[in-house]
Amino acid sequence: MAQKNTLYTQLGGAAALDAAVELFYEKVLDDIDLAPFFTNTDMDKQKVHQKAFLTRALGGKSGSKGRGLKTAHRGLGIADRHFNIVAGHLISTLEELGVGPDLVDEVITAVAGLRSEIVDPEPAGQSQDSAASAPTERQIVIFRMGIELFGIDIDLVREIIRHQNVTRAPKAATGLLGVINLRGQATPVMALDTLLSLSSSSQTKDTRIVVVDIDGRHIGMVVDEVTKVVRFSPDVVSALPPTFSSETAYVHGIARLDEGLTILLDIEKVALDVDTGPMIEKAA
Repeated sequence: MAQKNTLYTQLGGAAALDAAVELFYEKVLDDIDLAPFFTNTDMDKQKVHQKAFLTRALGGKSGSKGRGLKTAHRGLGIADRHFNIVAGHLISTLEELGVGPDLVDEVITAVAGLRSEIVDPEPAGQSQDSAASAPTERQIVIFRMGIELFGIDIDLVREIIRHQNVTRAPKAATGLLGVINLRGQATPVMALDTLLSLSSSSQTKDTRIVVVDIDGRHIGMVVDEVTKVVRFSPDVVSALPPTFSSETAYVHGIARLDEGLTILLDIEKVALDVDTGPMIEKAA
């Protein structure tokens, strides 16, 4: 009988997951935001649990059922931003191991579907004092529109999916392409090129829809390519020059990164200018 072609088998099975988990935890334990979660943790056991989790999440068969995800992560104070940072490390791990971008997207989408099982609704320790002492370093998702690079806060990104057919809405508002079916929910999709007064691009194999969470509402935006997740210090950010004053409504500033000058987009302001009307639903 032929083996089912799951994400698990496409990645290379147990051997590939072993390599991925080792590299993944090197990154996690070097991360100042994540390392505290693993203080006094038996990392050998943790890696076994992680391999079992990924095996099940990607459609493989794991001999160890372990505790349910909610039970295992209850009370740990895991917030959305922690989940997003972990997703960023998983992306970079897979890329370093030579996994193709389409397969990386599928893996991250599969893992993203388990967010509600892992993130605490009201994470412990998130007092005003702790928020005030949080690191000032920022983490963004960088994407390309034409020849320009843009970045948005990773905390606002729910998932990144391959482009799919958008159902056009009759008499749609300017900047609204239509809706997609995202796991049974009608999700509006913005025409970001229109809203930013950019030239329209043709769809390619790299075209993606980035789904963001704006005040509990999910909205997609079509981008030419998602390049990477990066972390940087605020001291590399400059304001837009005065000659661009008319364009600053949607922009936090420009970051001088290794990838090149990156426009930091205020995606919340962009979304507020899109009249989604009755199509948008409050996210569960």
